[in-house]
Formats: sequence, C-alpha cells, structure tokens
Amino acid sequence: MTSILRGGSYMSKSTRVPVSILPHPIAVMRRIHPLMKRQARYIPFGLVRTSIEAVMRGTLQEPIRNGELEFLRGRWLQLHVVDLGVRWNITLGLIGPILVQSAVRPDVTITGDLRHFVEMANAENDPDTFFFQRKIRVEGDTEMSLWVKNTLFASEKPRWVQVITERLGRFLVMVEEG
Repeated sequence: MTSILRGGSYMSKSTRVPVSILPHPIAVMRRIHPLMKRQARYIPFGLVRTSIEAVMRGTLQEPIRNGELEFLRGRWLQLHVVDLGVRWNITLGLIGPILVQSAVRPDVTITGDLRHFVEMANAENDPDTFFFQRKIRVEGDTEMSLWVKNTLFASEKPRWVQVITERLGRFLVMVEEG
C-alpha cells in the first residue's frame, strides 16, 4: 500500500491522514536516535574495523610516515564510546593503526559520547575543553594521552574523511538538539 501526499493529506487506499497530525521528521529521528545508538553495537565488528582503520590510515598517513605514531607501537589506546556501548582498542601495526575489540589492558582510555568524539575529530571543540567540562574522561598514562591529543586529534584529514565526520556531526546535532 503506497502513500502519497495530496492536498495536505497522506492518502492510501483505506485511510486519509491529515499531515498536521503526523510528527515532524526531526521529532521522529529524536525518538529513534537512542534506539539506533543501542543497535550500533550489533554492527559486525569486521565492518566497523575495516571502516575505522581506513579512516585512520587516510587521516594519519603523514604522521605514520614521519614516525609520530611510534608511541602507539606495542601500546593500547582504548576509545570507550559510552552512548554506543562499545570499546575500541587501537595500536600501531606494521601497516598502520589496528582496531581490535578483544579484551586488552589499555595504557590509556578515553571515554565519552559519540558526539564529543565527532566534534573533536572535526576540530569543532578542543579535547582540553571537553576534558575540563567532564564531557570526556581520560584514564591511564598521562604522557601517552597527550601524544594522542596532539597527534590523533590534530592531524589534517583528507577531504573524504572531513565529509563523513562533518555529516555525522550535523546529523547528531539535528537529532539531539533539533
């Protein structure tokens, strides 16, 4: 049964629903957004790993070439994205950053909501600002956390990564704030 818009009403074969009683699309997104976040943990990790590693390799090519990520070799950074209910562990492998989901003991854990990680990736907000506002938490090796901040969050991103993170950021603002 297909619905079409005619004269201010949605029409179907059996009913006629005035547009005025239908919720606004942003209101619908606000309601399903928490459900979408909870479901994100069920995305196959192989797909998540492939996507995030591609973004990290694209973003961090120059720092890898310059040896600026050597602080990660043999050490673990954990990103705990609270609202998604996931913990991603990152180290430096032979071909670049590696993302694993297995239980490792991280040297540094950065904890926050997806929106705050996206805003830091887009350089919309400084990691220090979020830290002092208690929107992100850092636990573990302080020196390594400073390397992470100065390297990972300060790297120039290729245009395709900028497009992805900017669109994700706009989407999150739209559904969380309106």
